[in-house]
Amino acid sequence: MKAKLFSAEPISVQSIPQFYQLINIYRIDQNYQFNCSCGRSQIISTSYFKKRPVLKCNVCKRKENGNSWTPETAKKKKLKWLNKTESEIKTIKEKAYKTNLSKYGNAAPLANPEIHKKWRTSMKSSQKGYVYEGYRFDSKLEINFYKHLKEDLGLVPEVDFQMQVLYPSQYFDGKVYRNTIVDFKVKDCWIELKGKQFFDKKGNAQWVWKNNKDYNYWQNRWEHKLSFLRKENIKILSSIEDIKNWNFKAAE
Repeated sequence: MKAKLFSAEPISVQSIPQFYQLINIYRIDQNYQFNCSCGRSQIISTSYFKKRPVLKCNVCKRKENGNSWTPETAKKKKLKWLNKTESEIKTIKEKAYKTNLSKYGNAAPLANPEIHKKWRTSMKSSQKGYVYEGYRFDSKLEINFYKHLKEDLGLVPEVDFQMQVLYPSQYFDGKVYRNTIVDFKVKDCWIELKGKQFFDKKGNAQWVWKNNKDYNYWQNRWEHKLSFLRKENIKILSSIEDIKNWNFKAAE
């Protein structure tokens, strides 16, 4: 049986008949991109299309289902949250804590092994990032570290090291406490991959997309998160050279 094709970049699709032709040629984890009638661009996976065989963006599908969600309403909700007082945030956090503890057995849902396993599975079929050996990564730097662990150090994925692991402590971003998903956990070592573009010449936090309208928001979050990562002694690798030099002896 001839092996099916795969492209790291999403394949452009113009019609549903064309989509059905392509899914017979490409692998099941292949992603596709199309333009909705409203003008929005959407990326979907093969499995997602099979469940919902229409070429409509998520916003249009929500409107058809009576859901009033739009990017504008989401922005309003975010601003509403940012304007809450510390007392209001504390009340919400306490309520969420009790609910999660009762429903999942943990303060954070992702700390529940079953929930975390489902989350990892959904991450593998995510629309963003790169796919390598069946795993999905956010950057090529992460793929290079994965190769270093497996090929250079002889470690086995899911046995000697895990990927996208929930860190046991939260960090405070100035408004709320947030969970942190660390890229790799190798035995007892936690490693985060972050390119040099996320740091200025002095090593301080520098959010890349300066022209983004929410730049100040993301810059603030990255500053607090970086401070937390360093305080927790989580190793940050920023280049291929950092990756090649990393081993258990260097981590001690």
